[in-house]
Amino acid sequence: MPAADQLMPELFPDWFIDWAGSVTLLELLIYALAIVAAIKWGRKWGLALVAAAQAFLAFAATLASIRGLTAFMARTDQTLANQSETLASQTETLAAQDARIAGIYHETHKNDGSSIKDAGDRTELAVDRLERGMLAVFKRLDAAGIQAADDEDQIRQELEDTHPKEQYHDHH
Repeated sequence: MPAADQLMPELFPDWFIDWAGSVTLLELLIYALAIVAAIKWGRKWGLALVAAAQAFLAFAATLASIRGLTAFMARTDQTLANQSETLASQTETLAAQDARIAGIYHETHKNDGSSIKDAGDRTELAVDRLERGMLAVFKRLDAAGIQAADDEDQIRQELEDTHPKEQYHDHH
């Protein structure tokens, strides 16, 4: 019978043919059990190996972060000190603005009669009284038969001209 390397020399390298010729049945059984065990437990071992590698990488990243921690703390302390100064300045500015707003509020809301709002209300009442008084004068003139229509229009125009709306809107 021809030798194994003569039957299919291209399929097996020489080292494999030498090894296969020297293997005992017990060694072959041990190799088979090792292959079966590797297949059976290999997946679990592979997952454990991957988990161990991930833990090692996380540990390395933690060490790298700790290395920069001192510099980070110094930058943070400086930032907080700067913010403290800025906050104090902002607090002073806000206190000054609050005082101004309180003054404006006092002048524009009703109080003991001295506010702008109170003065505006008094002025509005006085103008209303003047208008009613002028209407009463015109009604009396009409009742007396005196032609006051032209005079009424002229008086109304003069009242309007004492405070033209264009000027008022331009200044406010």
